[in-house]
Amino acid sequence: MSTSVSGAIVTRWRAIHAIAVARAIGDFGTSLVIWALIFRERDQGPIAVSALFIAAGLPYILLGPWAGWIADRFSTKQIIPVVSIAQVVLTLVFIIDMPFWAVLSAVFLYNVAGAVDSPAWQSVIPEIAAPEDLTRTYGISLGYSSVANIAAPVAAGVLVATTGYVWPFIIDAVTFALLAFVPFILNVNRAGHRPHKDSRESAVAGYQHLWSDPLLKAVTAMLGAFIVTIGVVNTGEVFLVMDELGANEATYGVLTSLWAVGNLVGSVL
Repeated sequence: MSTSVSGAIVTRWRAIHAIAVARAIGDFGTSLVIWALIFRERDQGPIAVSALFIAAGLPYILLGPWAGWIADRFSTKQIIPVVSIAQVVLTLVFIIDMPFWAVLSAVFLYNVAGAVDSPAWQSVIPEIAAPEDLTRTYGISLGYSSVANIAAPVAAGVLVATTGYVWPFIIDAVTFALLAFVPFILNVNRAGHRPHKDSRESAVAGYQHLWSDPLLKAVTAMLGAFIVTIGVVNTGEVFLVMDELGANEATYGVLTSLWAVGNLVGSVL
């Protein structure tokens, strides 16, 4: 919970760093799963790899408004344990040998939970950080997540190359099992609330507003085109590096991490 002096929130820096580290560990585990699945299902062909990227990203696009509503409606201590345990179960499902359509379905459901998880964590930050510290707080979270995104492809590649496909899934399941307890260990919570009827807006109204504004429409279209382009590049990169150049999973993981490092350096410059 927040600490206040004369009604003002006092930033709980230890909790901020702990939450950022916990979320980064969750991001690390999620990346392990995605890359392990890409390596495992690569023999299905480029369309299959593209489908994995789409199944992983689609829930965040389609369910964004509803995920935000859930984060507002229920408390952090209600949401995080439920979605974390759901991700534990779905991660362990990936260990099972199953048809590719079932893999896609599990990836989609796994990221449905992730789409709810993110706004739930974001909403608790203003409860434990003073308004003037919010920018720094989000910067801290981004820093830890960047480290996780750099380390995950290397770890996934090395694990798959040396131990096979099971350990990445087990590690991810463990990370989400631990995340389920974080709100209680840190005693952080944002209480859920029922929005007033007069102020409630539907998700459809939000989409209508988005497409009625020329600037927002243009930005959304450009962002969508950029994401599609990145997806095409990522898919082609897998087959270029591993099939044409003969690299193994570990080498590909290192190359992917270097790309993430380049993005991080470029954003700083």
